[in-house]
Amino acid sequence: MQYSLISSIKVPWFATLGVSDILRGRVEAYLPLQHKPTSYTITVTFRGYYEKDWAWRFAKLTIRPDLKFNIISQRLVIEVLDVQFERTRAQTAGYFHGEELVTIGHVDLQWQPHQSVNACCGPTRFEVTEDRDPPFDAILGYEDSSRHNLLREGR
Repeated sequence: MQYSLISSIKVPWFATLGVSDILRGRVEAYLPLQHKPTSYTITVTFRGYYEKDWAWRFAKLTIRPDLKFNIISQRLVIEVLDVQFERTRAQTAGYFHGEELVTIGHVDLQWQPHQSVNACCGPTRFEVTEDRDPPFDAILGYEDSSRHNLLREGR
C-alpha cells in the first residue's frame, strides 16, 4: 500500500497563515473556532476627578476582541470622570449590537480591574463616542485586551 506523505502530516493552524495576513494583523481571523477570544464585561475603575481631586470611579469595561479600537462613552468621560477629551473628525470605529459606533475624539486614561491593587493600566487611549449615552461604559479592543492578558478563549 502506498500512503501519501502530504495527507498524513498534521500542521498547526498558525502554519497556514499568509505573511500578508500576519503583517496586517489578521491573525485572530484565522484562530480555530474553539480558540477565538470571546466578549465579556468586567468592573474596572478609571482615574478621573471628583470635586477637583483625583479619584477612582467605577465603570463596566466590555472586552471586545473583534474591535480594533478602545471606545468610551461621552457621558462617562464628561460627567463621571470630569476630564476633557481631544476632538477629532468623526469616524466609524466598529459596531455594537448592530449599531454603528461613531467616535468624535479621544482621551488617554488610567484604569485598573476592580480589586486589583497595584494593577494600574495606562495611560490607554480610548475613542470617545458621538452618542452621549451608548449602552456601554467602555470597550477594550483586541490589542489592549491582549496586552493586559484579558482575552478569554471561546467555549
